[in-house]
Amino acid sequence: MELSDRQLRDTIDMRNPHVRALLLRAQQEMMAPGLCSQLILDSISMGLAAEIVQQFGPETRSDFSRGPALDQRYLASLVAHIREQPGKVEIAQLAMERGVSVRHYERLFRAAAGESPAAFCRRHMLALAKDLLMNRSLLVKEIAYRCGFANTASFSVAFRQMEGCSPQQFRDRLLIH
Repeated sequence: MELSDRQLRDTIDMRNPHVRALLLRAQQEMMAPGLCSQLILDSISMGLAAEIVQQFGPETRSDFSRGPALDQRYLASLVAHIREQPGKVEIAQLAMERGVSVRHYERLFRAAAGESPAAFCRRHMLALAKDLLMNRSLLVKEIAYRCGFANTASFSVAFRQMEGCSPQQFRDRLLIH
């Protein structure tokens, strides 16, 4: 990774609290060396290198120029995937398929969908659950597993948070209407 002169100056800017803390710790260790001074200084060097990459690496660009943009067609295909295999959506896998880190994928996703990938998936899994609850021959437990939940309790909690009622109450309301 190549840094411009300005980026290099900004890197040693003491306003970065992490860089400041690391440099102060290095200074303390050099002024009063201890038993593991070399190991500590090596660790500090790695920490400083990580801060430089974090601050100026390609993933921190605000223009999201790294990696393909996520468009409505992509989001529609993700909804189809969620409906086909709910609970099988792995954010890390989706990021890898796009050639970006998980964090960068989350930023791209939020920019495209207006919500996090996890919230998007949960919302669409619960939409599927609502559709399945209309089928009275399916047990709530069956629907929970079909929607990718590990158990009925976690399904009920998520459903209640989203809908304000339990899956059974939702189903009962459908019967009334």
